[in-house]
Amino acid sequence: MMGNLKLHLILLLLGLLACSATSPELGSIGVVLRRSVEAGDLFVKEVPEPSPDGLQVNDEVLMVDGKHVAALSDAELKQSLRGPEGSFVALTVVRNAEVKRLTIQRTRAAKK
Repeated sequence: MMGNLKLHLILLLLGLLACSATSPELGSIGVVLRRSVEAGDLFVKEVPEPSPDGLQVNDEVLMVDGKHVAALSDAELKQSLRGPEGSFVALTVVRNAEVKRLTIQRTRAAKK
């Protein structure tokens, strides 16, 4: 039984390595976000110049691809915002009491 478990884990790891080797580069929305611990609210803290796809500092992010951010764990939020470079994510934000729906293209992070 233990031998089968070890073999399964080895095959699983090999499968994951093969997937990561052939997967496209991961991208993100390219901004720094902050989340309030108490309420779980999510705000744009920093935006590189020029602003990607219209996001601005202090925008409150309400939804990511139709999912309320308050209902997402930090890990789920991170997974929702990341994806293949060049793919898109839909954000619903509030700016100056106005709701805006933005489509953001994921880009690769610039290497420092």
